[in-house]
Amino acid sequence: MFGLLLSACGGGEAPTVPEAVPPIPAPQVSRVGNAAEVMVPTPEVKEEVPTFRYDPEGRRDPFRSVLASSGKSKKNVMSLPPLQRLSLSELRLIGIVWGEFGFGAIVQTPDSKGYTLRKGTRVGVNSGIVRRITKEEVVIRETVTDIFGETKTSTVVMKLHPQEEGLE
Repeated sequence: MFGLLLSACGGGEAPTVPEAVPPIPAPQVSRVGNAAEVMVPTPEVKEEVPTFRYDPEGRRDPFRSVLASSGKSKKNVMSLPPLQRLSLSELRLIGIVWGEFGFGAIVQTPDSKGYTLRKGTRVGVNSGIVRRITKEEVVIRETVTDIFGETKTSTVVMKLHPQEEGLE
């Protein structure tokens, strides 16, 4: 009898369903009282999503700073003298001296170290140059590149005794 059952099935492989057509699930019936509700699930249809490839050729990296494109690396910055590693706003003018040699200035860094400046000394991260030292101030001219890539020259004046607001 068992042999008969096998021969009735055909003994071959079961027919295959193509992969593109997903099987339809059986309907589910829920009963509330005497009413019956039939819910027929819909088969999931996979839509083919187009793939997008980004070609960065000729475009700026959006994660890199626009200002960092000046070409100075950390290795290069660490080889600079201490006065050229700090911005001018971090330096504080604490004294001016003069004599037969001319004028000189003393600035203090945030770590409380003092450095002397003379006319022509390079100072600041933008390679500023001390242009003039008088009894009251130090004038530094530096070249700055703005965010649009334009190079501009600015003059920074460090006063020995800056005027405080409200006191004159």
